[in-house]
Amino acid sequence: SQCTGGHCSTVCASGLTDSHCGAGNYCYAGSCYGKVNNGVLCAVDNACKSGHCFVTCVECKQNSHCASNLCVLNSCVK
Repeated sequence: SQCTGGHCSTVCASGLTDSHCGAGNYCYAGSCYGKVNNGVLCAVDNACKSGHCFVTCVECKQNSHCASNLCVLNSCVK
């Protein structure tokens, strides 16, 4: 596997951050995974490209996640 900065891109130790997995990836339970798009099942916020997980990856979970400051049914209202 490919290693950067002393950390392999497929494995991350407990307590390490997503940055140890490389761009577009996240660390979960000791392994690195690619972040997923909205609508895909997730377990943690950092699994989502949007940064917000609510069973599936969503655009927002609260008003402050939106430029318009209005989140309705996990989507930003323009």
